[in-house]
Amino acid sequence: MTAEKKIKIQAKKALTGNWPGAVGAVLLALCIMLFISIPADVVIISLELLLSKIAETFAGVKLIVDNFQIIYTLLVPVGVILPLFLISPIFTGVLKYFYSLAKNSDADFSEVFAYCGKKYFRALSLNFSLLLRCFLRIYLPLLPYIGIRNTMNLLTYNKESLAFWDIMWYAISYALLFIGIIVAVRLCTGHFLSFFVFFEDETLSNKELVVFSKDSMKSFKNSMLRLALSMSPWIIICITVIPAIFVLPYILTSMSISAKWIIALKFNNKED
Repeated sequence: MTAEKKIKIQAKKALTGNWPGAVGAVLLALCIMLFISIPADVVIISLELLLSKIAETFAGVKLIVDNFQIIYTLLVPVGVILPLFLISPIFTGVLKYFYSLAKNSDADFSEVFAYCGKKYFRALSLNFSLLLRCFLRIYLPLLPYIGIRNTMNLLTYNKESLAFWDIMWYAISYALLFIGIIVAVRLCTGHFLSFFVFFEDETLSNKELVVFSKDSMKSFKNSMLRLALSMSPWIIICITVIPAIFVLPYILTSMSISAKWIIALKFNNKED
């Protein structure tokens, strides 16, 4: 039996009897994301409508309205990504809950809020450190997708229906997205354990966590990539059939169990 299959079996076992808490943790994270993204979209749409009205009086504003897709692309990082980062300690707490679930089936749901108080800035510091270290590793592989997708959005913005080649270019962009995600996962694998080691020992500095993670992951990068690839069908199912609130707990628990194994091997030189 492969390590990936063992991890999945243990993930299902860990979730047995704990689905309400696991679904609740994911639902909380998704609701927070919606709570931030929906108001941002409302503000941006309202701005577009306001500019359209102003354009009826001032001809110079029409150029801004016609190129609003570019403005939208610039506003999204400020309106959505920045607030999400500021509340990222909640997401860190959600991950800690699943790690606790992987180690102990009686994990307390309060772990989700572990970094909402005095530990907020410590968690935010770690998140910022890992974001800086992984930004280019994530952004560059996704750059072809971003470039093609934004170009197509601009070219088709005022079209009532898409031409055949428009559809083909969108299909190519999604293929590049999938490839980019796989490459990004491979490049970021060295930092995979940083959060989980932090959960084990919060006194370690960000640099110590990263060094430990990179050292521990040297022999497991390919295994983690195989685990990520084996989860691809679940992600597709999540998009098309089963809601994310039921798929993400399984994925996060599998990741946490994988981390538990690697940390155990690092410290004890034996499987947990």
